[in-house]
Amino acid sequence: MEMNSFKFMKEDFNWEQEQEKDMEEIDMEEVYMQVDDLWDAYRDTGMRPSDFISEVD
Repeated sequence: MEMNSFKFMKEDFNWEQEQEKDMEEIDMEEVYMQVDDLWDAYRDTGMRPSDFISEVD
């Protein structure tokens, strides 16, 4: 094996699939961050999400 060769990484490795997985993870992290921001806003105002849900019979 050659020194500093990444040939072994190219074999049987689907770069596009891995990149797609990474992008999905980034998208999910963004969603989690938005949810955290919403919870912070609720905490700051003293409200809860259930305060915005009306019960209809």
